[in-house]
Amino acid sequence: MAAKKYKVIYFDSPGRAEATRLALSAAGVDFNDVRLTSEEWQKMKSSSPQGKLPMMEVEFANGKKTTFCQSGAMIRFVARENDLYGSTNEESTMVDVVMGTLDDFFTELIKFFFEKDETKKAEQKVNLGKTVIPTFVKYFEDVKKDKDWMVGTKMTVADIAVFSLFDQLSVMFDDDDMVKEYRNSASLKGLAEKVLTNNGIKKWIENRPKPKKT
Repeated sequence: MAAKKYKVIYFDSPGRAEATRLALSAAGVDFNDVRLTSEEWQKMKSSSPQGKLPMMEVEFANGKKTTFCQSGAMIRFVARENDLYGSTNEESTMVDVVMGTLDDFFTELIKFFFEKDETKKAEQKVNLGKTVIPTFVKYFEDVKKDKDWMVGTKMTVADIAVFSLFDQLSVMFDDDDMVKEYRNSASLKGLAEKVLTNNGIKKWIENRPKPKKT
């Protein structure tokens, strides 16, 4: 049964919820973008499915409500509902490969963002710029090759999620040295340009709250 209403619940930042927001926007699906303060989240944390954000509440046409956690599950649900998951099992699996690689990328980023020691944090930032980001840029270039899209012949959540991550990085690390490998990648920049031709995504980006710099 088709979903009737969507509610995406996260903090007031792009983070792990942004790819789902973009996927819903790409599909032309209206959703309630709920942005919590830390205090608001603490009050509802104990009653949430896993005590983590983001979450997505889906109200179906029959009135049933289901709350999903885990960003990967959320975006895959949206993808399956809205033809953004590839046309074959092979394509869907390749979408999963890209999404899994993005999870690995996020793991590296989280190490940096949660590091309390300023000396170590500075060292990790250098490593991100010189090693981590270039490595993952190469991974995604190898998947895309000379195709228009990451997977198959039309846009999938793989394209949306790759775009979302590098879009966030370009804002968080606005010095050229950190993201120069991405900015020098004709393949991934071309992908971003194609993603931005989607009217729903274009509208969302024009009207969404501004991402915060780090």
